[in-house]
Amino acid sequence: MSHSLTIPLSRPIKTKLGEVHELVLREPTAGEILKSEVPLRDKVTPDAFRETQQALVSLVTGIALDSISELPISVLVKASEFLYRFQEAGLEVKRDSGLEILEIPLDPPIVTQSAEFTLLELREPTSGEVKRAESTLSRGRNPHSIREYQISIVSLASGAPRSIIEKLPISKLNEASHFLQGFITAGRETTSN
Repeated sequence: MSHSLTIPLSRPIKTKLGEVHELVLREPTAGEILKSEVPLRDKVTPDAFRETQQALVSLVTGIALDSISELPISVLVKASEFLYRFQEAGLEVKRDSGLEILEIPLDPPIVTQSAEFTLLELREPTSGEVKRAESTLSRGRNPHSIREYQISIVSLASGAPRSIIEKLPISKLNEASHFLQGFITAGRETTSN
C-alpha cells in the first residue's frame, strides 16, 4: 500500500494563502482520526459522516476546513477512501497469536522535545487498566469513543504517554489495539498468568 497520494484538482480551490492545485495525502495519525471523528460523538448521520471526511482531509493536508468544503464530492470521496484504507491496516496480528509482548517498530520515530520513540512495546493489560480505558465508553459506543478507548488502552499497556500514542500512524494504533483486544475479548492466557 502506498503511503502517500497526490490528487490533482481540475479546478483549484482558494485558501487564505492562495490557490491549491493538488491534495497531498499521507497516512493519518491516531490523533488526526480522533479529532476528525468528533462530529460522530453524538450522532452517526450522513451529515456527521461527511463532516468527519472533510475534517480528516483538512487535518492531513493542512488546508482549512472551509476550503476543503469547496472540493468536488468525487475528490473528497477519493481522498477519504485513501485515508480510511489505513484504518484496516495493521490487523494481521491474530488475536490468539500466543504472543505475550508485541513490539511495533516506529519508522520514522516519534520525536518529542525530551525523547525519541523508536519502538512501541505492548504487554497484556491489567484489569484496572482495562477498566480505566473502558471508562471512555461511558457515554455510549460511537466511532469517537471507540477511538478514545483504543488510544487509552494502548497508552496504558505500553506505558507511552497519550500524546505519543496520538502521533502514531493509524495503522500502528490499530495493530496495537487489535493485539490487546486478544487478551480482553478472548481471555487468552500468557505464561505470566
